[in-house]
Amino acid sequence: MAERKELILKIVGKEFVMFQNVKDMYGRASCQDNPKTFKIMRTSQFTGWSTGALESYLNDLDDAAGSNRNLLAEKYARMMQSTLPLKYFEIKHLLPELDQETILLVNKIVAIEVEWQKAAMNKYPDIVGRGRPIYSSQDSSTSTSMETYIRGELLTYSRKTLDLYYQNCLRLKSKGINGAVVTLLAMVKMHGYGTLEEANEKIRAKSGFGVF
Repeated sequence: MAERKELILKIVGKEFVMFQNVKDMYGRASCQDNPKTFKIMRTSQFTGWSTGALESYLNDLDDAAGSNRNLLAEKYARMMQSTLPLKYFEIKHLLPELDQETILLVNKIVAIEVEWQKAAMNKYPDIVGRGRPIYSSQDSSTSTSMETYIRGELLTYSRKTLDLYYQNCLRLKSKGINGAVVTLLAMVKMHGYGTLEEANEKIRAKSGFGVF
């Protein structure tokens, strides 16, 4: 357990450095000046990962830094294919090319993630409803869906990390575990709640104001 926590701590630290260097077309984003929220969101996301996937992604970050690549900048750029397609067309040539096998694998993972998000929304609507919309069909120039966000991030992973992450998704599914719920539980606990049910009820009671 200590090893996993150390891996996650290293990953989030390296990601935050990259996040600070992401250049938004509208200037520096306010979330870039909120390290606490960044840490909570990213740490919770990695809670359900296997140790092997964490180790592989940490290597991805190190390799990217050594090659002067910013994986977080690439993630947001990939999202623009759905949210800002004309702008994406202008920058597409700056991104690494993707082979068809990688795209197909990413699509398989995204399908699992979307199903998890749907189930989480049905069970904890007041928590999930505070976040991104689920489907890429809901994207706009000012709103990015969870589906598009997940796809954009997955497309920055190495093939080894993708393979390990996919196997982890299949392992969770085989055990009847919803990966999105694992992430949500870790997130609400870092906000001081004991359970998702408690967080969902308090958000509902307060209409979402000032709960997190």
